[in-house]
Formats: sequence, C-alpha cells, structure tokens
Amino acid sequence: MFATPIHNLFSGTSHRSAVLTIAAILAMMSLIGVANAATPVAHVYVAEPTQILGYNAAPDGTLTAIPGSPFPISVFGMAVTGSYLFGSSFDGVHVNSYHIQANGSLVFATSTNVAKFNTGTTCPNLQASPLVLDHTGATLYTVAYHGATCNSTSYKSFAINKSTGGLSYLGDSGTRKVWNFPLTFSSSNQFAYGAGCVGGLTTPYWAESFGILKRSTSGLLTYTTASAPKPPTKDSSYFFCRSLASASPSDDLIVGVYKLTSTSTSLFNHGSMLATYEMQSNGSLATNSKYNNMPWVTQVGELADLKMSPSGKFIAVAGSSGLIVWHVNEDAAPSRYNGLLTSDLIDDVSWDNGNHLYAVSVEGRLHVFTITADTYVEAPGSPYSVPAGGYAIRMIVQPLTD
Repeated sequence: MFATPIHNLFSGTSHRSAVLTIAAILAMMSLIGVANAATPVAHVYVAEPTQILGYNAAPDGTLTAIPGSPFPISVFGMAVTGSYLFGSSFDGVHVNSYHIQANGSLVFATSTNVAKFNTGTTCPNLQASPLVLDHTGATLYTVAYHGATCNSTSYKSFAINKSTGGLSYLGDSGTRKVWNFPLTFSSSNQFAYGAGCVGGLTTPYWAESFGILKRSTSGLLTYTTASAPKPPTKDSSYFFCRSLASASPSDDLIVGVYKLTSTSTSLFNHGSMLATYEMQSNGSLATNSKYNNMPWVTQVGELADLKMSPSGKFIAVAGSSGLIVWHVNEDAAPSRYNGLLTSDLIDDVSWDNGNHLYAVSVEGRLHVFTITADTYVEAPGSPYSVPAGGYAIRMIVQPLTD
C-alpha cells in the first residue's frame, strides 16, 4: 500500500510520536475501510399508498433506511434515472418528479399533468401507470386507455428535462386492444416489447395482445407491423396466451406463456412456461420455442413479474406462489437454476448491478437475495417488513455501480 517503507516515514521522530502517528494512520485506514464497506450499491424505493420507503443497499445486500425515509409521497407507478424518481399519482392525472439527493433522499422537483394529452377518449385515467423509461433515461412513457369499454391502450411519450425533471409531450403511439405493458427495450433502444393476456374481452374467453413499438430518434414510440409468432401447440385442444416479457442485453426476449383452453376459468388452470425469442433488425421476433421444449414455471403460480438481470444471465420469475430464477441461454431455452427462493406471493421484482435480486410481497415483506452462477443466499436482515402489507406495492431500484 505504501511506496516507501513505513519505518522510513518516521526517521528523526521520537518513539512516542511515531507510535501515535502510526495509530492515527491505522485509525484513518480503518475509517476508510468502514466507509468503503458501507458505500451503497443501490437505492431501493418501495411505494406504499401514502409513503415511499427508501433504502440503501450495502454490497452484501443489507438494507438501511435512507435519511428522511419514509417520504410522505403518494404514488403508484414509478421509474427512476440517476437524477430523478418519477411517480404517477393515484388521481391518474399527474406524474411527479423527485430529485434524488446524493444520499438517496427524495426532494420534490415538479409535476406534469399527463392526462390532458389523453384526447379522443372518455375512459377514466385509472392511474397514470405504469411508467417506463428507455435505456438512456431520456424519455418517459405512460399508458392511456381507449375504446367503448376501455379495453385498448396507447403509450404517451414525454421527453425529460434533465435540469428540472419536467416532461414535454412528444406524441401518441397509436392504439392496440388489451394491454401491452410493462414494456422492455432492445439493447439498441430502437424497439420496445410488451405482452398481456386478459380474460373476458373476446372469443375465446382469453385474449392475448403482443405489442412491438419502434422508438424514433426523438424518443417517440409508435406501434409497428413487426411480427411475433406464437409458439406452436401440439394440437388444437388448447392455445398459448403470452403475458409479460423481458429483454436481455444480447437481444433475446423471454416471454411468459400460459397454456389455456376456451373454457379455462383462470390463467393458472393449465400452468405456465417460458418462451425464448431472438430479435431481428426490423424489430420482428423469431423463435424455436414450442410446446415440448419450453420450461415450465408453474410452481410460481399466476405470473406477476418477469425481470432479466442486467448481465442477461438470469431471469427472475415471480408469481402468486413464490419466486424462482432460471439461467438464460441466449436463443436456447432457459435452464433450471434452483427451486423457489421464497413461497411468498411476490408482486414486483428488480435487480441491481451487484448480483442482488429484490422481491416485494403483498404480504408485507421485502426480500433481498444475492445471486451467483451456482448459489443464492438471502441477505442479512431479509426479509424486511413493509408496513402496508395487503396492498399492491410497487418497487424500483436505482443501481449505483456499473
């Protein structure tokens, strides 16, 4: 550590002074070590109905409260950049911007009325949620509802003013049936993908919507005619209905797939699987997935969230009966990693860049796991109590490391 032998630093110094100087240096080194050990690798924000809980995540996954947490902020959908946290208000009208301080605390910056751009529809705003950011954090996207029965959606695009956190309207994506969210972006930032499976809207009873949108240089998202074929079934006695999608850095897309019949009374009647797609240059998707080579993920129950790790090596699958992780094998099918990490009803999951997987349960628990190629371990103190158990709880993670 020292370029000069340490005894040479004290030549001409009394023995007592040298001892005191060495003690001071060791104390300083110890403090530096403690400071480095405590340097957070991520900020974690959990939105309850009337407040946001903020945590700093240590390298081992331990969570400590951000100064000022809980913050008296009432939002539902959230998105986060390095400088701002965006939250959609429960009135479905506004998206609020909060400046993230160096210690992770949140300070109100500005509010944007996004509902005024939802022209040509009589549908209620429901919630200006979910919120989606492109990879660069330059553009924010919200959802608007359309149609006689409000069973269609469009995406509104907003440019972010990085100085103020304000939003400037760019335009509308066009409308599609059912719901195509949450969105996930290709590595080039040129295309966004979303899948939804909803009951009771068309014949057969379960209806699928798979959306592919192209992002312009301005940030505007518009629907494309790019194709995304369904995985083939063995016969016509059932069909596949796709829901949730997550993209890897190498432009593979993992999609949740339900096996259903026209008489199925729930999404979970016949279980769920994972399909793998490869992105093409025009945004279309190609797949070798079919009925006999897709891995089952039935053990998590009805799918609630699907999130790729930043490395693209793992896919987290969350649902009504728990959480699992699978190895991602580029354009081949994901392979088994382990069993259930927890049997809690997991509603929302997220990753940081330090191999940590965060999972929040509607039962009022926040889990943190460290995931490596061969093993997983729950972080010290996990699961953490989230007071507003029983409600839909949203979570967002801001990584602080590359």
